[in-house]
Amino acid sequence: MHKTLFSLIFALLFLAWPFSPAFGQELIAEKRIYVDHGDYADVDNPQCHVRGQDDATTLALDLFQGKIPSVPKTVGIIVELALPEVQHLIAGTGGDIGKLFAPNRYATCGTVALLLAPGTTNIDIKGFTDEGDCPQRDGAFFKCRAGWSAWTWSRQGDYIVATFKNWSHNRARNATLRVYGIKPPVWPRTHIVVKGECLSKIAEAAYGKQDWPKVYRANRTIVSDPDLIYVGQKLTLSAP
Repeated sequence: MHKTLFSLIFALLFLAWPFSPAFGQELIAEKRIYVDHGDYADVDNPQCHVRGQDDATTLALDLFQGKIPSVPKTVGIIVELALPEVQHLIAGTGGDIGKLFAPNRYATCGTVALLLAPGTTNIDIKGFTDEGDCPQRDGAFFKCRAGWSAWTWSRQGDYIVATFKNWSHNRARNATLRVYGIKPPVWPRTHIVVKGECLSKIAEAAYGKQDWPKVYRANRTIVSDPDLIYVGQKLTLSAP
């Protein structure tokens, strides 16, 4: 009994505990986005709405090509062509009117791209809304505690490209994407000699190998003998 209670308390604390970066990580990129509410979706995580997919021109083109438009598409066009007062009235029903004719239509989506410095490592990505984080993994999506919303992202070269989906029928959301990681070292950089060091030790710490000639070549103006360096000397370490 006590073991079960302890496990339950631990699980609740784990879920409530805010995300903290791993050792050495820092916040390296962040973007906020505003996404309007979705449409009359009555299923979880519906598809994104593509602007212009519900317009009279598209309907006319489908009819000209002999295609019979779907009921949801036809109703969507009627709704989008309606007066704002009518649209507001339909939205105020909580989607009930829309569900009768066009269930599961779409979410409203917004996309952001964050540039990473080449060589960035230990990357962690976290999505948030103003109401909380988005920790629940569901396939490629991370659903948000706020409900009716989710983030998804992927690495594309030096960019993190992310999409936020909002399928609440009446609530717009502010969302934030944060990227944590370890930035690559900045070169060239300065090293101050401490007691017990030699060029080989300094090179191994900087480059992972005892390439003392590299350190020597970068500091020949102040180091005349590679076997003789002094505590307090400022050495330049060039890029690997």
